[in-house]
Amino acid sequence: MRHRVLPGGSLEADVEQMQLGAGILQKGNYGMAVRADGAWPRGAITVGLIVSAPESTTVNGVRCGKGSVQLYSEACDLSYRAPPGTAWMAYCVDRERFQTLAQTLNGMPLPVPERGLMTYHLGPVAAQQILSPLNSLLLLARGQRIQRTNDPVVRNLEDELHLALAQAVQAGGIKSEYSLSRRPARCHALMRRAEEFLRAFPSDAFSLESLARATGASGRMLEYHFRRQYGITPVAWNRSMKLNEAHADLKRLRPGDRRISDIATRWGFSHFGRFAREYRRLFGESPSQTLQRS
Repeated sequence: MRHRVLPGGSLEADVEQMQLGAGILQKGNYGMAVRADGAWPRGAITVGLIVSAPESTTVNGVRCGKGSVQLYSEACDLSYRAPPGTAWMAYCVDRERFQTLAQTLNGMPLPVPERGLMTYHLGPVAAQQILSPLNSLLLLARGQRIQRTNDPVVRNLEDELHLALAQAVQAGGIKSEYSLSRRPARCHALMRRAEEFLRAFPSDAFSLESLARATGASGRMLEYHFRRQYGITPVAWNRSMKLNEAHADLKRLRPGDRRISDIATRWGFSHFGRFAREYRRLFGESPSQTLQRS
């Protein structure tokens, strides 16, 4: 996953990944607004849980609140926006193993979508039944108590997790939606076109009219979707995108390879003092400090 910092919140983040007995557990806590892009692995089932969030997160165009569970298709592309204060977990396990366990424990396999993801909006009891074994597995992994894949404690906790997930997904009356149903899919495609256009002309001044012509959407529609997806306007997103790309360039360089001003110019910043101020505001350090740590 690639993470990009968006305006808002404090510059604090904690992201972990741990190998368990059967699957891989990932977790994240964000003090700032974050955009993450990537894809889940092929041949595996991935289940996500929004542990806490002050407002809805957005996953592939679908708004997901606290306590919601996301069931992803194999190799699903992921575009995720989290507001400040969001905490999440994700569990990834071999598809055949998971479905065999779901069949054994609950009498039927998990209804994994063929594409995109399905979001389940759970009640507090069902969410806690999933979160409890996840937290126990996390504590074991942090304490380095998971030494082998056949550890009976780990196996029992993962079985408990599989059962809770299967029961939650298969329970009746749960509001759910596909991320690639018509409306979210159109929104997701529009945002992709807008972002690709803005990345293609990094040194150009921002123009909402040009962006509207390139995407075939009105300026008002673009304003609405950027605010809904990322919590900021198109011009603010464009600014943060350029700062994130400059940050990535600086992290890849070694001192003496290239001047900071060259990178700033490449991403459309002609006023270097303003670039340095905006950079520090977003990343909590100066461009030269990033370069020194690279």
